[in-house]
Amino acid sequence: MMNVLNFIGEIIKSNGFALTVLISSSIIKIYLLKKLIPLGFTSSVIRIPWFLLLSILIGSLFGDIAWVIKLIHKLFLFDKPYTIVVFWTRISWAFVIIQYQSFGLFIESFFLKSFSLNNRHKITVLCSTIYSLYFFVIAFFDSNLTDIASRDHARTITDPFLIPLEIRAMRHAILLIFFLHIIPSAISMLHRLRKNELPMLLKHQIKIIICYLFTPYVCVEAMLAMQYLSQVTQHNFTAMQHNFTAIVAVSTIFITYAVAYCMHTITKLRFLNTTSQVESPYSDNFIYNFKTLLEACSHITKKSELTELTKNFFEQTFAIHPDDTTLIICSDGAYSNSLKAVPTPHHTEILIKQFLSNADQEHYLKKQKILLYNEIEFSQFYQDTPLNNALLEFLKTLNAEMFIPVYQHGIVIAYIIINRQKNGLYGNHKQDEIIVFARYLK
Repeated sequence: MMNVLNFIGEIIKSNGFALTVLISSSIIKIYLLKKLIPLGFTSSVIRIPWFLLLSILIGSLFGDIAWVIKLIHKLFLFDKPYTIVVFWTRISWAFVIIQYQSFGLFIESFFLKSFSLNNRHKITVLCSTIYSLYFFVIAFFDSNLTDIASRDHARTITDPFLIPLEIRAMRHAILLIFFLHIIPSAISMLHRLRKNELPMLLKHQIKIIICYLFTPYVCVEAMLAMQYLSQVTQHNFTAMQHNFTAIVAVSTIFITYAVAYCMHTITKLRFLNTTSQVESPYSDNFIYNFKTLLEACSHITKKSELTELTKNFFEQTFAIHPDDTTLIICSDGAYSNSLKAVPTPHHTEILIKQFLSNADQEHYLKKQKILLYNEIEFSQFYQDTPLNNALLEFLKTLNAEMFIPVYQHGIVIAYIIINRQKNGLYGNHKQDEIIVFARYLK
């Protein structure tokens, strides 16, 4: 058993393993960029967070490229000049600063209706610009510390007055990342969450970003920073380098998976308003439940039976408690004549008729066929229009998570109202199932 673990450990520490991981990571990030870039040209997208997210991915990609070049040189081109490795290392440090500046601004901007730089942001941007420009300048114009021996020796110097400026800038850059970007942005994000002013969809997005993007980044960078900032001597520098490559390889796997999973999950929740609906998978049970529904519909003669059928459908398909489902039959609709029950004309029906008397609201309802509180709340957060406000106020007045009209020949004959739910996220396929059910109710 120990031999197997030692073997796995040696593989992880090998340069070949690190090279494979970093090349794979670069390919995945290029793929994510390919998927993300076209989204910025859709009319509804929130462009500032989109641009910052692009900067994060591009900065991370340059870091991977620098490591790939370094490992290729170490494995295959060790007899070639080291200047190309130094060039890309310096470029990658410039992009690391850009990456984390963008990361800090991103987690503060994407949950704001409109974002502008405050004084703290301007200071951090200025510091980041100076640091990035420094690394860009020395990448193109500085010929010092461009061979392996001089760079390795420079990293082992412990006298603060003798440490070269480039090495000092690298170490200070790590402190800049934590104390000017990550920590203030995290505090701002958590403060905003505590205020409870955000739509539920946006809160879900933030939780995913905290768990699967922010936390992994902070943990990995803290681990790398401790390794990089530790005072080393010539005696233990070689061992540290060997372990550092393994740490980079493992952390790259961790971060790449976290980024890919986060992007895959969060885009289904209308991330950056790129889609008009939450995405959800098809339900395997829907066809079976719907067959049962069709059979039951043919035997209905009373309103109470229709109400019971509606409650059962939402309970079995969406786990909604029957008490939270209400079917209202219009007093002047076809159902009121065909079903053996007196409809219940109360203030809710009057409120709904007033709502439908507005041409824009009626047109929207006919087009969408369903109103979902969390979807409209999210749309209203980014697009504060009179229509979105009216739709949201209508659902708030009804205390409704969703409102589903039942049409017959273009006329509303009944409504289904679902009370507010704690975690009311219903994706596009679930919405389709509800709309199909409403069509067959008529």
